[in-house]
Amino acid sequence: TLGGLRFFVETLPACGGRHGYQAVVDGKRPLIGLPCADEAEALQRGIAAARAKIDEVLDAYQAEGVSAARGRTARTFDGLRAAPTALRAVLTGHAHIDLVWLWPEVVGEFKAVHTFATANRLMQAYPEFRFGYSQPASYEAVGRRSPEMMAAVRERLASGQWDATGATEVESDTLLACGEALARSFLVGQRRFAELRGSPARVLWLPDVFGYAPCLPQIMKQTGVEYFYTTKLSWSAVSSFPNTSFVWRGHDGSEVVTHLGCRLGYNQTAEAAHLDVNAREHRQSDVHGEFLAPTGYGDGGGGTTEAMCERARRFADIAGLPRAGWGNIEPFFDRLAARRDQLPTYQGELYLEYHRGTYTTHGDIKRGMRRAERALQVLEAVRCAQGGAPVDEALWRRVVFAQFHDYIPGSSIHEVYVEARAELARITAQALDAARTELAAGGTGLFNPLPRARTRAGLQEIPQMLARGKATLAGVQQQLFANHHLLGQLVMPDLLAACARALPGPDADLLQAFDLLTLHTVEHFAQEDRWMAATGFAAGNCHAYQHQAVLAV
Repeated sequence: TLGGLRFFVETLPACGGRHGYQAVVDGKRPLIGLPCADEAEALQRGIAAARAKIDEVLDAYQAEGVSAARGRTARTFDGLRAAPTALRAVLTGHAHIDLVWLWPEVVGEFKAVHTFATANRLMQAYPEFRFGYSQPASYEAVGRRSPEMMAAVRERLASGQWDATGATEVESDTLLACGEALARSFLVGQRRFAELRGSPARVLWLPDVFGYAPCLPQIMKQTGVEYFYTTKLSWSAVSSFPNTSFVWRGHDGSEVVTHLGCRLGYNQTAEAAHLDVNAREHRQSDVHGEFLAPTGYGDGGGGTTEAMCERARRFADIAGLPRAGWGNIEPFFDRLAARRDQLPTYQGELYLEYHRGTYTTHGDIKRGMRRAERALQVLEAVRCAQGGAPVDEALWRRVVFAQFHDYIPGSSIHEVYVEARAELARITAQALDAARTELAAGGTGLFNPLPRARTRAGLQEIPQMLARGKATLAGVQQQLFANHHLLGQLVMPDLLAACARALPGPDADLLQAFDLLTLHTVEHFAQEDRWMAATGFAAGNCHAYQHQAVLAV
């Protein structure tokens, strides 16, 4: 306590003049939240009085010991309380763990174990401490690697000290996954949250994702998610996002209450300057006098420290700063939602002007993820059509894991993608092999996995001809060119399979199958060339030269 008083007094020098007041923390960092002019002079007089009482505190310590000094110090702080109008800083213990990034997945799992252990230990030392974590994939990893630690987490959940909320299986990129796979992240995540905490999560927690698709509010509402939190929009390179608390409306009209953290992001440390920046940047403070501050070291995990807990106690009620205290995440949003009618509304994509190149980096990994997504959708369509069992959720969990915001955008290290290529290829092959086997067992020669009917004339003829081995160039050419929608993902595998079947047989059959494959490839490349020409592809990025090289071979 004596150290806290010395810290406060030593970091508040004399007023710089009637036109401004600036304190310095640790001799270098500006503390901008203090008043000016007459208010500053009043505060300066209070500081002078506090300096005078330092001698009294030290006298009490020397004469009567620590207890007497603590009592004198507390009475000194009574005159330096926060103003009645001060904002409230709701601190939530936080450890943003990148499941993969500068380390492979196995390292991310151990980071979760260590971080959870730290949070549990702090809750023993600081009963007021609250900690939240958002990714079921990490909870599963901790349960597998340290059952004792996961048992302790469940006890903290039951006591209300630990928040498990986040909605999705991992903190997913929301722009690169297909709609079905993005919805799966919510479905898988919400089922696992229900198992962990007894109910689905009510907050989508994505502090570090590189932009937010306008379909998210719709998926959120359909999966029981009422609220959304991020900090990333405050990182935009050019435009300043206009709101911090607002209603986000998706392209279908669905709405969710949203809170945006300040530019300090998700690795805050409960320093005075951090609290002040949060207060300064809270643009709806006139409507809702609270802000949420994720407090703890992240990216590589670690989370909250003893020093942060001590700062939270010292800044609970002190002049010139928001009142700081630990709080739970979902109750914060409940209080914000009570003011919903007074909040501004923002409609459409939440675009981040930062982290460029996430649509192009590691294109082979993006292609692998899309193939895995489509393969699982084909298998599910087969199961639905034939009354089969659901696809093993473990396969979807691994494809959803690929959505992690440092995985599919391409920002992780080489080792991550060595593992990713093999796993995504294995899932794709497993799903398509199962689909073909189950279709063959049911006697199906043609299957449309899409959610719309395919009724064009001639659609059924080519696969049936291929299956019967009666296709000819003359009989197929007209069908292919008349039905461009046959150039989709199921045609090429069928043609390749026809070539494979013809390998052991007569040369004439193999040439026939290869001619069909060539015909399809020529038309497929020609259509892509037309699209690139129509959309103005730069010559250096155009695939036309690659097409020419393949066709020349």
